[in-house]
Amino acid sequence: MLANALTHAGWRVGLFTSPDILGLNERIQIDAMPIASSEMEAVFDELAPFVREMDERHASLGRVSAFEMLVVAAFLYFARRNVDFAVVETGLGGRFDATNICEPSLAIITNVARDHTHQLGETIREIAFQKGGIIKPGVDALSGAEDSEAIETFEQIAAGVRARLFHLDTDFPEAKGVEASDVAMHGRGQLRNAALVRAAAELLARGGVEIAEDSVAWALRNTRLPGRLEVAQACPPIILDAAHTPESLALALEWVRETYSNHRLRVLFAVSEDKNWRKMLRLLEGCEVFFTQYEHPARSASPKMLAQFWSGECGRIEPSARAAFERLRSELKEDEALLVVGSFFLLKELSAARG
Repeated sequence: MLANALTHAGWRVGLFTSPDILGLNERIQIDAMPIASSEMEAVFDELAPFVREMDERHASLGRVSAFEMLVVAAFLYFARRNVDFAVVETGLGGRFDATNICEPSLAIITNVARDHTHQLGETIREIAFQKGGIIKPGVDALSGAEDSEAIETFEQIAAGVRARLFHLDTDFPEAKGVEASDVAMHGRGQLRNAALVRAAAELLARGGVEIAEDSVAWALRNTRLPGRLEVAQACPPIILDAAHTPESLALALEWVRETYSNHRLRVLFAVSEDKNWRKMLRLLEGCEVFFTQYEHPARSASPKMLAQFWSGECGRIEPSARAAFERLRSELKEDEALLVVGSFFLLKELSAARG
């Protein structure tokens, strides 16, 4: 949303996000246009000798990862195209993320939830410490965190580097006056994201960036992302959502149940084994759930294992996500809704069947 607001205001804007659902090009964009495959290949070819040199000269640090290559490719592409701004999403945490080599004009932290706990820590305070690593000396930072431990951690980090930290709830309460009709994307979580965009635009404007309110409003009304409460089919409804934490799943279920209250909800569910899937299963009770897996055996939780821990009434095992999706889509009745949820990997695998 922020990238689209800046683009609408007349700036040339790069966007880096992860992970992708529709294709790798989706991660690197300028003015909402994904990088062409030929350009991506050319950038990677240019980087290849430097990557080999790094791997050889600094073997003790480990090999350059695919994500690190993507980050460098994006930054090089943005520099060559002379973007005015780049909106860069961290990949994992922030403090030690490859994207954190940049010097931002503004650091934004949306919220803190227990995810990637093996890498970031088990507690909210530990995770907030990692996410707060993007707060840089003398650079304004904006937080949408609601947890008191996360807020306290960010304040300590900001004080340590002499950065001004703004909180959405206390410093920009007027920005939260966003209605569902103002935002193209669905769910209560997106309303809070929209409020953060409004607050970020105000902070940028204070720093001299020309970004009118109508550009922000246009971006909220016109930004859509695949796999975020995406209504892939209207009647009978099929909703795709990448929620992979209990918190995000609760928000997805809240919107689906409110929007399709007269429909019987069926759920196609796959999740990574390192997620808090036990709590996610409890949230799904009351739904007819089909447990499946995606073609990433090192990460996907076994559907048989999920079924063993299922305490709801209707739970079935589907070995193939694609076959299950096609069957459920063809069988779906007018008074039923299908929610496909649990992982970006699941949605990416089903992207070929999205039409």
